Amino acid sequence: MSAASHFIRQNGLSVVSAKAVNNREHEQLFSALKRAGFNQLYIHLDLDVIEPEEFPHVACPTPGGITKERLRDLLAGLSENFDIVGFSLLEFLPAEPESTAALGVIELLDSVSLFRDRAHVSRPTQFD
Repeated sequence: MSAASHFIRQNGLSVVSAKAVNNREHEQLFSALKRAGFNQLYIHLDLDVIEPEEFPHVACPTPGGITKERLRDLLAGLSENFDIVGFSLLEFLPAEPESTAALGVIELLDSVSLFRDRAHVSRPTQFD
């Protein structure tokens, strides 16, 4: 058993598979969080969860990941059902500095209520 699996089991955490997210089974997650009494969430997103064919800009791309569209749906659903109080983002490693891959990350962040409707925040048109 991996250290992560051990931590998850020992702390009674739930895991939602990429398959469940891709099949739009978000309501099960939302219901479980609400039953557990959560109304505020801190989202930790490691970008290597995204299907590598759609987003290869990570150190350890792993096939069988979540599609960008489904991840946007999940983030938007979490934002609609819970108060998002914090967010961390890990593992963005574009192969080329001039890549426009950052725009894809910004698009994902726009799905989260914490970042939505921030007209005063300038958005780059390309990755600098």
